Amino acid sequence: MAKSKAGSGGWRQGLRRQEWRQFWYSAGVLAFALGVLLVTTAARQYDIKLIVTVTDCVTGQPIQGATVNVLSAATARGSQYLATTDASGQVVIEPVRVGDVDHTVEVLAAGFRTVTKSQYMRAWSTVEMNICLEPVAAPPTETPTVTPTL
Repeated sequence: MAKSKAGSGGWRQGLRRQEWRQFWYSAGVLAFALGVLLVTTAARQYDIKLIVTVTDCVTGQPIQGATVNVLSAATARGSQYLATTDASGQVVIEPVRVGDVDHTVEVLAAGFRTVTKSQYMRAWSTVEMNICLEPVAAPPTETPTVTPTL
């Protein structure tokens, strides 16, 4: 018994099996390509370049070897980036992968007070921070008092 084209299969009966395979193969390739495009775009959408310059508050001189710690609580585990300043007191951290949120920037150096600042970082931006550290005052030294004995 032959089936008619106007039967229960409707418009699909007009397409041969090979044409359907080609259609679904093409649809699958297109879906895969779109997925790859979305993943690579999503991975780069938060790239931020952070430039931190660290100086001595008293002398204005750059501080070499200061540790810059960048924290973000935007993710469940948080993100952390550590870097050390160069001879010009500068450090460039990139890519910072979480944008459009506040980040905590902590700067530590031997002989100086630690500074912690909150900085909003917008996705696809360059953020420049100038941070000065105050020297820790050395404790006063006591001079021994000598009393002459007679």
